[in-house]
Amino acid sequence: MSPVVASVLVDSPALAAGVSPDDELVALDGHQLKDKDALDKRLRERMPGDRATLHLFRRGELVALDVELGENPPEKWELRDVPRMTVRQRATKRAWLAPNAGRRGPTRAGGKGAGRRLTKRE
Repeated sequence: MSPVVASVLVDSPALAAGVSPDDELVALDGHQLKDKDALDKRLRERMPGDRATLHLFRRGELVALDVELGENPPEKWELRDVPRMTVRQRATKRAWLAPNAGRRGPTRAGGKGAGRRLTKRE
C-alpha cells in the first residue's frame, strides 16, 4: 500500500510543500511509491534543494505538488517543571540533566548497596 502521511513536522520541507496528514503518497516524479521503502529509495537519489513533482491522494482527490526537497529540521525537546512534581518526576529530571546522563559506568554485582531496597520518600 502507498505510504500515508501520519504527521507533518513544523518547519519541515513537507509542510512547506503543502503535504498534510492522511495524504496518500502515490508517485514522485512519475515513479510509483508502492510503500515507504520505495519513497525512501527515491528520496536517497536526490539532494536537498532538488525540485520534484509529488502526486498524492487527499480525501479521494488526486493532487500534484511541486516540492523543493530539503532536510528535516532537528527534533526539539523542552523540559518544563510542573506544579507539584512527584518524587519520581524530580528524580527523572535530575537524571536527564545530570552531566553523565545516559552513560553507563562499570557495574559490580554484589558490591556496596547490593540488595538494598529503595523506598519512596516524600
